[in-house]
This record gives sequence, structure tokens and C-alpha cells, in this order.
Amino acid sequence: MNQLSALKAGLYGVAVADALGQPTQFHPAGQTITHMLSRSKNIPAGSWSDDTSLTLATIAALAVPTNDVLTETMQYFSAWLNHTAFTPTNITFDIGAGTEIAIDKFNRTHDPLTAANTTAANNGNGALMRMLPVGLLAVQTAGYRPLQMPAVLKLSCQFAQLTHGHPRSTVACFIYIALLGRLQDPSAAFDITTLQEATHDAFAAVAMNPALTNECHYYTALTTDAFYQQSAANLSTSGYVVDTLLTCWWLLANCATYEAVVTTAIRLGGDTDTIASIAGGLVAVRDGFASIPDTWLAELQDKTQLTYWLKKAANSANFK
Repeated sequence: MNQLSALKAGLYGVAVADALGQPTQFHPAGQTITHMLSRSKNIPAGSWSDDTSLTLATIAALAVPTNDVLTETMQYFSAWLNHTAFTPTNITFDIGAGTEIAIDKFNRTHDPLTAANTTAANNGNGALMRMLPVGLLAVQTAGYRPLQMPAVLKLSCQFAQLTHGHPRSTVACFIYIALLGRLQDPSAAFDITTLQEATHDAFAAVAMNPALTNECHYYTALTTDAFYQQSAANLSTSGYVVDTLLTCWWLLANCATYEAVVTTAIRLGGDTDTIASIAGGLVAVRDGFASIPDTWLAELQDKTQLTYWLKKAANSANFK
């Protein structure tokens, strides 16, 4: 699968799961979803939320040539927050606190590298949820082990820290990017070892950076067999970035198909849209666009906008 095909599969994997999960976000566990629901009278069934909007905004920045892609990305984030860009219904909703604070500061200072709160309190999943295009660019640039290239590691870190400046969140983003590389490696079949090795890849990449290395222990469970063998009842499905990444890795290990990953994520409760969209995007990259059920694709709002930005990406040098 080339990177453009992976981008299409991943983007639709994110958007469909987001639209399925957002109406049940933080509802009690046990929800069974077979079709898309309305969040409110102003947000119809099939609407995607910030997970997809910020992923689209990142694609837009990477697809349009610019001398300062980080500034461009934050400008697109601001257009989403303040002018409803990258939304399916011209309503911006489900705005993460860390993301909003970073965008507001950027609008005052115009510096993308200092906009994010760097404290440990800012460890929501708002950076992790938008890393798909960054990870695919990393793989295209550096191959199936992208974090081994210092320039890729630096740019990926900068993208991660646009809105969430604490190293704990950055390590989660690196683990995600490492897995994207391994999922596209045709020489290895997917199994639990893939998830474990991707985690080790990220740990190795940050070994010379004490601030990042000191955060790796939050994710060491991902390197053990016991983690993947535990009951889903032991998982925490909050919006905390560690909980989110661990739950996504468990879903990928224990659910064989896109449909199973997404419906299980929703049934677990908690931050259903973000967990479903992150895990759904990854499994769609692994299994291809055809793995997403046609009935769900038909229910998705504003596919025209997704197609528009995928065409822009196809005309750029970043996704081939």
C-alpha cells in the first residue's frame, strides 16, 4: 500500500469511527452501536468531531507547499476553532482544553513552538488523535522504522507538541508513529509482537533524551504479553493520553477487524470517539479502505470534504 492509499484508508478509518463514537462519548459502558446516531438536533447522524477535523487540518498543512508548515498547521487549527473550518456541519464542538489553550496563545504570539502548555496536567489525547498524516509522512520519508531518522524524529516531536507540550504525550505520539511504520512493512505479519516492537522502537528513539526517556515507564505495559491477555474490564478509557494509547493497543491485539475494533471501543465507554478513531485509523491502514463497512461509509457526513483534501494530498510531494 502506498502512502496515499494508506492516507485514504486511515482518514476514513478515523472519520467513520469518530462519527460512530462521538454520540456516546462518556456515556455508560455497554453501548451497542450498529449505525450512526445524532449527537443533538444541530449535529446530525454521521457527523465527525475534532478528531477528524484536526486530522484534516494537518493533512491540509502538509498537502499545501509552505515555508513554515508548523505555523500553517496552527493557522488551520485556528480556522477550525474560530471559523468552523474542517467541520461537516459548520459547527465546531468537542474542543479539548489543551488544544484550545494552545490555539488561543498561538493567535496572540504567532509562535507555534511555544503555544502549548508544557505541564503534566496537559496530557489529554488531543495530539495523539491527529498524528495519522504526520506518521505517514514520517514513513514515506524514512521507511518502516521512521523514528531512526533524526530529522523525522524532530519534526514529529514538533507536530506533537503544537498543542500538548509535555513529553508524556510526545512519547505516545512516537509509539503511534512507530506502529504506523510496522503496519506498512510487508515483510512482517501483524500480531502482538508488532505492537510490542513498535513500543520498543519509540523507547529506543528517545534513549538520548532524558525528558522523554523518563516518561517511557508509563507505557512499558505495552511491551508485555500479560497486558494484551487481560480482561477489557481492567482498561481505563479516559481522555488521558496514557489510558487512550493503552486501550487502543489492547483493541488492536484483541479485535480482528475494523468493525470489531470500533464497536468494542464504543462498548467500553469513556472517550469513545477518540479511542475508536485512533484505533480505527490504525486498523484501516493495516487492512485497507475495503475493511470499513459500506453501510457506515454511506452514513458519513460530508465525504466531499474528505475527498477534496485527499486530492490535495495526491498533488503534493508528501504522500505518494
